[in-house]
Amino acid sequence: MYLFIFGFIYVLPIGARDLLLVEWSALPPKAVFAMGYVIAGITILAYLLNAWALQNSNSTTVGSYIYLQPLLATLIAVSLGMDHLTWDKLAFGLLIVFGLWLVNRGR
Repeated sequence: MYLFIFGFIYVLPIGARDLLLVEWSALPPKAVFAMGYVIAGITILAYLLNAWALQNSNSTTVGSYIYLQPLLATLIAVSLGMDHLTWDKLAFGLLIVFGLWLVNRGR
């Protein structure tokens, strides 16, 4: 929980001006709900689950899952037709898999 509090304190001076420039009343309710979902439903939940996993598993396993998240998100987005697989995404995905292999090969 302290991570979010300190992160908010550090980021607020950088983003406060931009937050004040947003016309919040002009945003459709769907957009506000989507922002709330991404902030509360995804980001905070993911961090809380990672903290819980660190308490109940070893850090190598948790780290492996954390590094797989962007790869899995890309695969899901491509399979749903919401993104396209490009050479750079493929190369970065291979780098993630290679890095995980390097970390876990001594186990």
